[in-house]
Amino acid sequence: MSKTKPSLLKTLIIYYGVIQFIHLFALIYSAWLYRYRGTLSELAPSPSGGWSIQATYFLIGLGAIDALVAILSIGFTVGYLYNASWSISLGRTCLTASLFSALIFALGTVPTGAWNQNPLPYLIMVVLFMPVFALFLLLPNWKQYN
Repeated sequence: MSKTKPSLLKTLIIYYGVIQFIHLFALIYSAWLYRYRGTLSELAPSPSGGWSIQATYFLIGLGAIDALVAILSIGFTVGYLYNASWSISLGRTCLTASLFSALIFALGTVPTGAWNQNPLPYLIMVVLFMPVFALFLLLPNWKQYN
């Protein structure tokens, strides 16, 4: 098999890196909002009545993990583009962490009613994440490109 990187895979990896870069800045902004305004609601729209203290700490903890994954994901994307030998392993780890984080986020926020009460922002998140899910589905085929 050819060692050239398929354009769809490369495009999805670049998308993943860009979306994680944006995500990292959104998390930094969210931390700033929480620190100076005491709210997380602008980036994670809350259900009516706001986020409970437990949900707030859940979101802060998940955000901290997401920030680390975002930094590593950017490293993966750069490494992949420069053909670094470690990039595929890092990418698999980052994508798996991203998928689990998204699932945990949904499991922790959907039951609160936040998604029903704020459908547009959460729909946008889901749509923006779909290419990342597609990239994850391509993982079994990555071995032929490293």
